[in-house]
Amino acid sequence: YGLKQSGRNWNNLLHQFLVEQNFVQSLSGTCVYVRESDSGKVIIIVWVDDLILASSNAVVLREVKRLLSNKFKMKDLGPISYFLGIEFDVKQDSIEMKQSKYVEKILSKFRMSDCNPKSIPCDPRANKLDVSSDSKNLSDPKLFREIVGSLIYLMTCTRPDICYVVTLLSQHLTRPTNAHLNLCKFVLKYLKGVNFVSWCPGLMGVMLLTSIRR
Repeated sequence: YGLKQSGRNWNNLLHQFLVEQNFVQSLSGTCVYVRESDSGKVIIIVWVDDLILASSNAVVLREVKRLLSNKFKMKDLGPISYFLGIEFDVKQDSIEMKQSKYVEKILSKFRMSDCNPKSIPCDPRANKLDVSSDSKNLSDPKLFREIVGSLIYLMTCTRPDICYVVTLLSQHLTRPTNAHLNLCKFVLKYLKGVNFVSWCPGLMGVMLLTSIRR
């Protein structure tokens, strides 16, 4: 820690070790490693020095933990419950993911905690905004960009219900107008009204998740 090359050196060391253990790095996401064998399937997600392990059975999971702990000094945090603003509830036949705490955080950050909630994610007139005559460009687009950035992360992780409006707003990051900022606030009002939305994908054979910190 503290050295400019520490992160790179750690990543190279971990990558070399995982490859030696027959893990294959994903081409679409270089922080994801997968190993499949007759005994089961293991997926490792790397975030700097935090790792998420998913396995099709407990025996394989324990074996991978043993390999990692023998090589590195690590702390087993047990079944995953919270990671990068995402709350996890691992059940026998599904994994529930939600970001209610993250929603509360961004509402507070943008001073919308006490706003009047909306029941739909987008103003029905959004695709008819006449920005050329009815709305002026924002003198400082910083607030607009910060809100859109927060919404993009939320949309990508657990809230596909706001995908349309966030995609629409993302097209105006260069020269946003007051109308676009108002539309951002409309989305925040919707999140105030519909804070708790959980995503429950099937496990597809991956039954056990745990988190490890180096």
